[in-house]
Amino acid sequence: MRTNEVEKITGLTKHAILYYEKVGIIRPKRTNNGYRNYSHDDLQTLKLVKFLRNLDISIDDIKAILNNKCSLDDCLKIHKRNIDQTISELEDLQNTISTFKDMHIPLIPALENIKLVPEKKGLGYRKTSKTIAYNRPLTRAMAIRQVISAGIIASIFTYGIYIWIWSEKWYYLENLYFVAVVFLINILIFIFANFQFMMHLYDKSRNQSIEFLEEGIRIFKRKNSFHHFKYVLSALINQHYKYQKFYFYQDIEKLVVQTRQRFIPLYSLGTGGPSTDMYEVDITLYFSDGETYFLLGPETFNNDSQLIGHILTEKIPNIVDPDNILTAYQNKINLTDYITSQKSMISR
Repeated sequence: MRTNEVEKITGLTKHAILYYEKVGIIRPKRTNNGYRNYSHDDLQTLKLVKFLRNLDISIDDIKAILNNKCSLDDCLKIHKRNIDQTISELEDLQNTISTFKDMHIPLIPALENIKLVPEKKGLGYRKTSKTIAYNRPLTRAMAIRQVISAGIIASIFTYGIYIWIWSEKWYYLENLYFVAVVFLINILIFIFANFQFMMHLYDKSRNQSIEFLEEGIRIFKRKNSFHHFKYVLSALINQHYKYQKFYFYQDIEKLVVQTRQRFIPLYSLGTGGPSTDMYEVDITLYFSDGETYFLLGPETFNNDSQLIGHILTEKIPNIVDPDNILTAYQNKINLTDYITSQKSMISR
């Protein structure tokens, strides 16, 4: 049987048939004039090879099977284990790619040495966005939660007023219109309260945010309570970006990083009790359009502080950081431990 006939029967290319001969899988005889003459056994062997190659089994393993050095069952078990491992590695790679994509992270050399752990169970307790950020960028889901919370509290409060009116026998006030007005007023009051209409300066700063994106930063700067209230309501219809401002990294003329020791009220941290003594970092950004952006003791979550340290160092040439806080960020060193160790070194 000639080569072109074997091609038609097996569906293999001439190149593949000659390659299998070269590696010793088949050994066709030659005619007197030098043409290859494939036997029935050669044909059956090539069919088996094609089947095994479709299973992605290697040439070496195929030769071992054909030479009875390895059973097909054992070979398939090993091959399946290798495939399972490959699938696991590809899934990890896919998760890492998705994480980078969702974070919109800028391309910086430090990424080679940073191991990101993909979020498999959500963003964590307080993080609201997958982007790298100072504080918690407002999202539609976050705004909905706060409005629902305000609505529940307002409903309870309105019901209390209704019961009080009934008990006082003020029947002329007992109508749906009055209750509806009271309910709406309470909703507005509690939404304002939820988003801190009257608050400590420390808390007001926490309502601002910086997101570090591929080309630049996206910031929200709180002007006043009403401005923040409109920002929250706009988030319900995904229009809050109108209250945010974008700057390219090259628009940042200067960064000032300052360490501060503060007595912070624990209610600002979501707990009760007296104030506590803490070290914090204040951030001030100066932009080419003359704007200044200040964050008092901004929060970071998950791996964000390490990435922020690298991004700021890489993207902003003019940095004032007398305590080398960004270096501590990059090395994932706890701020209080870092400042304490620095002071102890100076005292020596």
